[in-house]
Amino acid sequence: MADDKLNDPFIDYTARPKLPRIALLPPADGTATPAAPAVVEASIRDMTGRAHVVACPTTAALLTRALAFLAAQGLTTAATTSLAGPIVAAAAKDAGVTLGDELPVNPDLSPSVDDLQARYANDRFDILVLPWPGGFITPAAPMIRAWCERQAVVLVEDASDALGSRAATQPAGAFGEIAVFTVAGRGVLVTDVEELAMAVRREAPALTDDLAGQMVHAIASVPQHTDRRRRWARLYDRHYLPKCGVVPLGDRSDSEANYAWYPVLLPKPTDRIELPAFLQTRSIEIGLDPLPHLPLHHALTQEDVERVGGALLEFYLGR
Repeated sequence: MADDKLNDPFIDYTARPKLPRIALLPPADGTATPAAPAVVEASIRDMTGRAHVVACPTTAALLTRALAFLAAQGLTTAATTSLAGPIVAAAAKDAGVTLGDELPVNPDLSPSVDDLQARYANDRFDILVLPWPGGFITPAAPMIRAWCERQAVVLVEDASDALGSRAATQPAGAFGEIAVFTVAGRGVLVTDVEELAMAVRREAPALTDDLAGQMVHAIASVPQHTDRRRRWARLYDRHYLPKCGVVPLGDRSDSEANYAWYPVLLPKPTDRIELPAFLQTRSIEIGLDPLPHLPLHHALTQEDVERVGGALLEFYLGR
């Protein structure tokens, strides 16, 4: 596998998210250094191109307050997908927004426009909360946005996993009227609606300099960490999953997902129980919620990924 060593230049480095323009070092001219929360917000503004950014200690607090703002405008019904995280249901409940039945998803981990239209025809909704699981943004995102605009549905991106991901040349956070991110375990909201941003900022808990400093470090690390996760995904895709019958989920037509996690479809329903049990005997843990996903942390080494791949081959081919 020499062609997959770390010097394999398969990444499109021109698609990297921008790094923060503001440093935490004292300016050379002696002027005051911006507070860390301002650095976070300026950095996310650069990455997403949105006019207004609000950072706070939790993503849930931001999503709750954004939905409450919409509810106050009379927008009180929402739809989301079967892959939405628990914070979506909790935020909707706390904001007084009613969530309908979950929308189904396709292999790209998102509903199609036809799915949306069918649901909307039978059960109208005011808000669509659309997650990007594992950092995978559907290539249909621009069409979904256009559909929402035609129906006057507010599109909210749950981009918790997707900082640094892109689709159709646009970054995560650029498709919805509102988007929320999770950065170093803390929350960031982006929007072009000034009134909404001001209302959320008034109600959201304040972000301390210490927490914001952790977020600045995480934002600056996005390109490097994303590059490594993409390399490990490439190893799985090329050398292991095709031999095992394991199907990678999420759109893989380009390398613009940040691969926050690596969702897969296992060949048999019983594999959801038997595969984790087998891998535990090899001291390997895999995630199961909301979908099975393989180890893909940026701190892994190539040897770690090959060990996981070898265990997959042993489970599917060697028993």
